[in-house]
Amino acid sequence: MGTFYVSFTPDFFISVLFPGVLISVVAQLLLYRLLSAGSIVNVTSLFYLVPVITAVLNYLLLGNTLPWSGVAGMGAILLGIMMVFRAPRIKS
Repeated sequence: MGTFYVSFTPDFFISVLFPGVLISVVAQLLLYRLLSAGSIVNVTSLFYLVPVITAVLNYLLLGNTLPWSGVAGMGAILLGIMMVFRAPRIKS
């Protein structure tokens, strides 16, 4: 097993503070803001976009491909989110 070294440089602290502050604190504040402004169903349905965005970024940034079953699953997720956010039909 190799040796593990940590170098306490400004890059290290930026890398640690980014997920600690931005993702944890700012994302939670954004979540509470969305919950106070809208429907809970609409806000929580956005959580289903996390794997879709991750897979797209994985393809764009790292070049990894997704199997067809994954693409079909992402399509099902997007279809479900579109159904949640569609405008309600008014019955006359």
